[in-house]
Amino acid sequence: MLDVVRLPQDGRGEALRQCRARLRSLLRWSHPGVPRVVGGESSPSGDFCVVSHYVKGQPFDRYCDEQQADADARARLFAAVREIVASGHRNGVCHGRLRRDLVIVSGSSRDPKPVVLGYSVTPGRSPSAEDDAAGLDAVARELGTSG
Repeated sequence: MLDVVRLPQDGRGEALRQCRARLRSLLRWSHPGVPRVVGGESSPSGDFCVVSHYVKGQPFDRYCDEQQADADARARLFAAVREIVASGHRNGVCHGRLRRDLVIVSGSSRDPKPVVLGYSVTPGRSPSAEDDAAGLDAVARELGTSG
């Protein structure tokens, strides 16, 4: 997957520094529930590009609906999503913009694996654990899980 981050004209040097610092954090962190980031750098046009592995999966809610997952099964899957985010926090990585469309389920119906997409190097205010907690709570409400 390729994530292209448009850098602002004003403050481009600071934005590039932030992108590189966040990229270093993503490169150090490895979790099976997050697509592995393999590299990134600024492009000739001045944008910052990040390359990560592609993970095939279904949106969380569609997977649960197709599998006719009951509330307990959904809650167990969502607990794994919370663990993914907590692992990031333990490793100095916050998501900052969690949404339901960034949570997918890969693997088989016998061994489903939640995956959180969208970890980014976008410059600006650093995302926080509080941002992630609010995002997780909102996603849990939207998906009908107990969180």
